[in-house]
Amino acid sequence: MCGRFTLKTPIESICRQINLFDIWPQEPQGLQSIPRYNIFPSEEILVLRKGLGSPVDTARAPAVELLTMQWGFSAEKMKRIVNTRAETILDQERTPRGEPAKRCVIVADGYYEWKQEGTHKIPYYFFRPQQKIFGMAGLWRTAKDQAENITESCTIITVPANEKAGQIHERMPALLDITQTLRWLEVDLRRESLQDLLIPAPNAWLQSHPVHHRINRVGIDDPQCVKAVYCDEQRSLF
Repeated sequence: MCGRFTLKTPIESICRQINLFDIWPQEPQGLQSIPRYNIFPSEEILVLRKGLGSPVDTARAPAVELLTMQWGFSAEKMKRIVNTRAETILDQERTPRGEPAKRCVIVADGYYEWKQEGTHKIPYYFFRPQQKIFGMAGLWRTAKDQAENITESCTIITVPANEKAGQIHERMPALLDITQTLRWLEVDLRRESLQDLLIPAPNAWLQSHPVHHRINRVGIDDPQCVKAVYCDEQRSLF
């Protein structure tokens, strides 16, 4: 699964790395003024989706909207569905509640996973070389509360882990580069293309190191979260 991730990269750098032909209608304001080192479920996150109402132009990259959504679909008993297995999507391209799926891509530059060691879980940080951003394939939907307020929320799709990530956890996010991101957002994406995209990332894609268990605490969000720590440092670093 993927229960936490990071987005430390400034919005200007994100847009340069994405290098899209269109970001429609405009960049969200304010979200990336503060780097995020430990994003929790239910928080607002940065998402790419096909521009609603924008024309389809097969001669160039699709018009894409960059916006914020709440991470996690609301579920019963105050729980949130923050991850959806790729096997569910490939079996039937629907969200967990049976609504028609709407594809999106969650923007990130790292994510956390926990390794079970005896009675303890050791957190690890996964990231790309040179701290490049990447996409995580996702689904989004809208929901209304009792006051008729509309909320847009999303979930991250997970796949079986590759050999390297599998040493820490059996699953990982479905990671996408820029080309794969644009394909994932295509309106008429065929099932065969979904299968090609919802696969483990190559081993060389990611680097990782253990981090301090302080990231388990709600509200801990600073550069120390992603710092590599080993052995006794797990106890001494706050």
